[in-house]
Amino acid sequence: MTLGQHLARHAGKYLLATAVVVLVLSWDWNWFRPLVRAQLASQLQRPVALGHFDLDLGRTSTVQLDQLQIGNPQGFATDTPPLADIGTLMLTLDSFGLFKHRVSVQSLTLTAPVLHVIKNTDGHSNAELPSSSGEPSAWVVEVLKLAIENGRFRYDDVAGKTSVSGSIGTQAADDGEDRVVARAEGRYQGAPLQARFNGGSILALRDTAKPYPVDFALDTGDTHITLRGSLLDPAKLAGAQLQLQLAGNDLAKLYPLVPVALPHTAAYRLTGALDYQQGAVRFRNFAGVLGSSDLGGTASVRLIKPRPVLEADLSSKQVLLADMAGLIGATPGKPGGANDTAALAAKREAAAAKPTVLPNDPISLPKIHAADVHVHYRGARIVGEQMPLDDVEFQLDIVDGTIKVAPVQFGVGEGHIEVYATLDNAGQDPRLDVLANLRKVDASQLLSALGKAYKGDGRIGGRIELKTHGQSIAQWLGAGNGRVQLFMSGGNFSAVLLDLAGLDFGNAVVSALGIPSRTEIRCLVGDLPLENGLLSARTVVLDTGSANLVVDGNANLATETLDLRARTEPKRLNIGRLRAPIHIDGTLKNPKVMPDLAQLGLRSAASVALGVLLTPAAALIPTLQLGLGEDHNCQALMAQASAETAAKNAR
Repeated sequence: MTLGQHLARHAGKYLLATAVVVLVLSWDWNWFRPLVRAQLASQLQRPVALGHFDLDLGRTSTVQLDQLQIGNPQGFATDTPPLADIGTLMLTLDSFGLFKHRVSVQSLTLTAPVLHVIKNTDGHSNAELPSSSGEPSAWVVEVLKLAIENGRFRYDDVAGKTSVSGSIGTQAADDGEDRVVARAEGRYQGAPLQARFNGGSILALRDTAKPYPVDFALDTGDTHITLRGSLLDPAKLAGAQLQLQLAGNDLAKLYPLVPVALPHTAAYRLTGALDYQQGAVRFRNFAGVLGSSDLGGTASVRLIKPRPVLEADLSSKQVLLADMAGLIGATPGKPGGANDTAALAAKREAAAAKPTVLPNDPISLPKIHAADVHVHYRGARIVGEQMPLDDVEFQLDIVDGTIKVAPVQFGVGEGHIEVYATLDNAGQDPRLDVLANLRKVDASQLLSALGKAYKGDGRIGGRIELKTHGQSIAQWLGAGNGRVQLFMSGGNFSAVLLDLAGLDFGNAVVSALGIPSRTEIRCLVGDLPLENGLLSARTVVLDTGSANLVVDGNANLATETLDLRARTEPKRLNIGRLRAPIHIDGTLKNPKVMPDLAQLGLRSAASVALGVLLTPAAALIPTLQLGLGEDHNCQALMAQASAETAAKNAR
């Protein structure tokens, strides 16, 4: 068959093929724009607008959508800005892959995209997509390259006091791969925010064979965060080689960023490694400063239901207790100390101007329910002027809003102080239980913090119990019930207080001039019940070589007012001594000490028998022995009280 015969025989087929090719080449694919728009609206379940649609078929086909606008789902006002407005969306794909149920996008380019995510007052976002049927799809979708040109984004959450906007785009790097560059600014949780991110390609997030570079910085208010390094498996936050630095004026201000309620602190700067292991984000081997203290350790957060869990093992080589004052609602930090701030100084000035001294700043109890917390802390050395404590260690646990500290231990010379506390926040009115034990505490070391009045050795022991309710120290003490039992054995006490109590003016003047005047302490016994914030001096006796000092009255912790009297009971006749008691009144912040003139010259004032003061003496002995040990000078005082009681009962 000749060529002419062949062409003549198959002319119809060639003409049809030619017509199809001409039709494809000349076809205006924009005619399918309504169909494409309808399909997108159906899949996304929201309004979709499309200005132009074009298709270039071939071995590698090109799809182009111009002026693509994706609206908001139901529940958003019609005048609400759309979720997305894209100038041009262009993608190229492998046409033959479609026959194998594979959508292989060789490149995807977004030109001038604008994304506007809005969270309404009921907590729903316009970015929420419809849930899938749950049936696995037979199609496989892959994107090999993504480019973003002149992208913009915005996030608004009125209820959360957040409005952030910024830019995002891709830039070609020296290695031929694109990099993502993003900038943001606005307000987050009411505080000003600025952030930047430089990272690897968005598509490289799934490449587990190559480290993904990360360079991130965020400033919100006075909080500064930087994160630099790489991830081997970014999708799973695995293979992290990241360095995290946190710096700011108060750890509590991290709450909007970290789902854990941290206490108020002095200024801090911490640097360590960040990774993700076994479902926990870990801040490992960090070190830095908090106020005037150093701080290091490891902390991790597991984002689980019903609440995140924070676990931390922390330590300090040297710690200033003032830096931990935020744990009890006081203003943290030392005035003029390292990392002190103007804001903290202003808070201290405001507190100093108040007529009261007990901290009344409430603990943020609603935030306590945000996470469960388990923290172990060890401060190897406590520093500070006239600091009587040597070291500190505690275990803090918060589970479902209930706080337990078991115990806080302070070393004081050869002795120690231990405190157990539980704050139950289950109801509307939080309940607090506190138990503190003082055991063989070095008296000279502890009392030196009160000034220069005390010199010498001796031991202090005792027990403090408190059951109360409220949300601050002032409320706890002002509504508290319990008891304070304190004992002291041995040592020397400046005779100033005894002399003033007895109006022995000569010795008082000598003491005031700084001439040493010592009085031996044989025993101090204090038993003070607390009822509804009223601390009563039911039994306060100081046994010295020459006299007993007796204190009675009360301190109202709710009003912070004093009504106390101190008087001496001489052990030998002193004609020159006028036994007028000292009256202590005023407030905890401004106490006033003066002679009780109503008793001046009343030489017939009755002495108080020890048997009355220390009845029943046997009830105090177990606590006394626990605090001071078996060998102590209070045995003679307790024996005398018991003998007087027995003699009285025998009459």
